[in-house]
Formats: sequence, C-alpha cells, structure tokens
Amino acid sequence: MRDALRVALSSGVDEALSAVLHPAEAGRLERFAGRLPTVGEGIVEIPLGPARAGAGPDFHLMPHAVDDRLRLAGVLRRMPEAAGADRDDAMAMADLIESWPTDAGLVCEYDVDTDAAVRLPSLFLNFPAAWTEVEHGAARDLLFGRLPDWQPCRAGIEALAAAAGAGSRVSWIGVMLPRRPRVLRVNLAFVRDERIGAILEGRLPPDRVGRACDALGWAAAAAERAVLAVDLSADGLGADVGLECFVDDRSGEDVDCWSGFLDAARRRGLISEAESVALCSWPGRTMPASRAVPPWPDAWIVADLFGDGRLPQCLREVNHLKVTAKASGRTTLKAYLRFLLDWTAVETGERPVQPQPPEGADFLAAVRHGDTVREAVRRAFSDPYPPRLADVAQCAGFTFDGSDYRSDWMARRLGSTD
Repeated sequence: MRDALRVALSSGVDEALSAVLHPAEAGRLERFAGRLPTVGEGIVEIPLGPARAGAGPDFHLMPHAVDDRLRLAGVLRRMPEAAGADRDDAMAMADLIESWPTDAGLVCEYDVDTDAAVRLPSLFLNFPAAWTEVEHGAARDLLFGRLPDWQPCRAGIEALAAAAGAGSRVSWIGVMLPRRPRVLRVNLAFVRDERIGAILEGRLPPDRVGRACDALGWAAAAAERAVLAVDLSADGLGADVGLECFVDDRSGEDVDCWSGFLDAARRRGLISEAESVALCSWPGRTMPASRAVPPWPDAWIVADLFGDGRLPQCLREVNHLKVTAKASGRTTLKAYLRFLLDWTAVETGERPVQPQPPEGADFLAAVRHGDTVREAVRRAFSDPYPPRLADVAQCAGFTFDGSDYRSDWMARRLGSTD
C-alpha cells in the first residue's frame, strides 16, 4: 500500500493538500501503509476545519480479491495482544473476513497513532443492494453467529431499517470492537433529509433529535446521495449521528462536482477556503511519465511489461464527505480520499478487469508460461524479499539498457522520459 499512497500523495497535489494533511501526518501515513498487506485500494480519512484540533488522519484498507482477504485475516490471527488485540476479537474478525461473501465489499478502518503501529481495526461489512432478502438474512446470520454477544442488536438494526422508510436499506454494518464503548455502526443508504428525524425520534432525547436534524439536514439536501451512520449497542442508539455524503461523479472529470457542497459547508464554518481548494485538487489520475511523481514502483513496471496494453495509473478521488452531529453539540466534517492502482484503458476509459493469479503458481513460473500475472506481480513485490526487477523483466524479453531502468521503460513504453 505504501507505493500507491506515496504516488498519490506526491502527484503534484502535495502542496495544496498540506492544508488538510501536514507533511508529518503524510509521513506517518506512509510508514503505517508500509506495514499493511498490499491489497485492493485505500482511503485516507481526514478531519477538517475545527475538527482538526487534536485529531489526525486514519486509514481504510479495502481488500477485494480472495487472496487479499486471506492475507489480511492471517495478519489479524497473528496480531499480538500487545498491539491492542483481544485474542477473541482478532479471531472473530479474521473469521468474518475469510467467510464474508465475495460479492460484497469489506473495509478495515485503522486508527493511525503517532507511533504508526498497526493495531486491531474496525471491520465494515457491505450488504449489497442486489442481494435478495434471503441473502441479507444469511449474511446477518453469519455476522451474529461470529459475534453472539451482539445478537440483541439485531432487532435494533431491523427497527432502524423500517424507520428509514421505503427505498432506504442497511448498506454497511461496522464492527467497532477496538472502540470503547464497543458499538456496531449501522449505515442506512438513500435516506431522505425529511426522514432523519423519524429515524432518530424515540431513540434520542427530543433536543438531540432537533440538533441532529439542523446539523445534517442541509448536507442531505446538498448531497446527491446520503447515508445515515449511527452507532448501536445493547443500550440503544449512540449520541453521535453522522451523514456520509456522495456525488455521482467522483472521478475528477468534473472538477466542480463537490463545489456546491463545500460552499455550503464553508458558510457553516465547517471547512476553510484553503481546505476546500485542497480537496478539489485531489481528484485525478497520475501517469508514470508525470514529472511530479516519485519513482514509479517496480511492481507496477513489471505488471505493465506483462500486461495487455493498458497502462497502470494511480487514480485519486474524493470518495465521500461526512458530517457528524456530536453529542457535545458541535458539528464536524471529515473527508475520505480514495486512491488505487487503476488499469483503465486510456483510450476507452473502460473500467479495469482484475485477473486472478494461477492457483498456487510460483510468480516466475507464472510469467514464464505467459499466465495472468497482475495479481502474481502484486503478491511477489509485497513479500519481504521481492524478486529483482531486472531478473523478472527478462522473462518478458525486456532487457534494460542501463541502471536507470525506469527511464528505459518510460522511453520505450511511453515514448518519453519526462
């Protein structure tokens, strides 16, 4: 993950981004990412405006391939209790990661402390809209089967979904085991602003319901899609109420897609002008020939050598913004900045297809036999002792002219050394 994060943070946006991410924080994130398995994609969670005081960024890891999930589960099973991992909690999370349906996403949310140590994450589990009621029920059976102490919360989740009204649904459930007090985070998708009060009514004191509606109503109206996020425990609903806000075009093609929302947030004192500019500078794509990027990672070069002509790029987008009505009466705003290695064809803009590695195949054997290698490349270069780039490249019949192999690759692949 460190390579993708380093390229994303150094893609000509680092100066503007310093308004929301200090250089020391960026360095801590890079150290932290270097201790995580190289999987899927990542999101950096950044507090904004007055909420930045005393708070730093967090990191979300998003494994997609089965191999990625198995590796991540293995890390949790080996996590020592000294890292803040209750043994039963770590094993339950590992079981969920390994057994969660492959057609549903999952996210590990890590708190990044000053020592950049990897501790037990919170685990968010996706409940896709395409699932049938039977599939939703089976997934909840799986979740509460692994976490039997949380079974009393199941009825509360059903009640929240019913209160949200027609068209809304439970889209994610977060298992917040590292947090104190322990809670489940329930995300309700497609919530209309006029339904927020109905969902909270009878579950929070009337004054809290009114403040939450005032704090979140404007955001629900300004966003193209909104997801209500509440914490649930055996004692009932938590006092903090969040609203995750999305726009339909997050790719950076429309640079003004967030401007209306950010203007409204700025009028409410939730974000500064400099922070707004920084967020708008984040979306985009970084090509390997860009002058502003650091050295293109070895694994990405090798993956391109064995690829199908589609050029690996680093994709950046603002995934969503979250407004939270706090129990203290404050309203806070956070940004979630997504990044990943993207194989989109530049000519057509088609979405990437992530091929699977040969089952049990050795990396060099796979590339010598011409099998699908993107995942094999990623796995090989995430090992403690990765293969030498020059040795692997020879399997593709590519011999570097000199020691500056990145320039050689760019000159031949891109026709430029810029």
